[in-house]
Amino acid sequence: MRPEIRNMALLAGLVALLSACSGPVVARVDATKITAGDLKTAIGMEKQKYDPIILKTQKNSAALKKVALENLIQEAVLLNLAKKEKITVSGDELKKELEKAHDVDDYWKEKQTNRLLIGKLIQKELVDKISVLPPEIEAYYKEHKQEFYQPTQYHARQIVIDNKELANQIHTRISKGEDFAKLAEEFSLSPDRKRGGDLGFFNASSFPPVFAEICERLKPNEVSGVIATDYGFQIFQLIEKRQARQKTLQESGAEIEALLKERSLEKAFEKWFKLQRDNAKITIHEKALEDINV
Repeated sequence: MRPEIRNMALLAGLVALLSACSGPVVARVDATKITAGDLKTAIGMEKQKYDPIILKTQKNSAALKKVALENLIQEAVLLNLAKKEKITVSGDELKKELEKAHDVDDYWKEKQTNRLLIGKLIQKELVDKISVLPPEIEAYYKEHKQEFYQPTQYHARQIVIDNKELANQIHTRISKGEDFAKLAEEFSLSPDRKRGGDLGFFNASSFPPVFAEICERLKPNEVSGVIATDYGFQIFQLIEKRQARQKTLQESGAEIEALLKERSLEKAFEKWFKLQRDNAKITIHEKALEDINV
């Protein structure tokens, strides 16, 4: 990133941090203040999720403001509870999290720290207390067996060319024994050229149906002819084929357990958080809130 762009990004983060600390108080959660700056920043983040046309109506704008404020209240309730529980985030934990970002400012650090604190709190209060018993996993598998049906899968390479004559020349070279992967790296127009055209394993639902239709007719290591598709002129090489089959309960167990835990967590969090919110002293300053435009 050029220095001037980086400086602009840091300045933008600083402005966001300063604005989040400024302006009248629009709400309080126990001793925590939520300022107009905080809410404006939250509104700005929330607005990115919607088409601007939708937000032109007063009703939708008011609803968005309400959602943004409720998100800040929820965050404050949880952070206050994390502080009460003496939950902390170490420097190493934060550093590891920030390694995923290219440019980091103080505002971003604060938000990531808060996210880690809340994550640790929920882990302690809820996740660690949720368990899924083997009979529950087995019952889900029996009731939703179709979800664990694995269709035929193909492992293949491809070469994509926008010129039929060149595609034919490449196909001739493959027929004479040249390496498919090397020719894909040299000539293919598809992003997978970097992997020698390797598409990995796929089925008809994860790629255009024509891919599976072509590969179904091939034997392992066999190469197709030059085929005109919507993507250009393609050549396929089938590497391996896995027949359709029903995954066993043992194979599906971990996936089912994670799914059931997630569902339990959603229900548990809703009930648990309502209790935490009801126990917090929350004050909303309606006049200050009215002065903030979406």
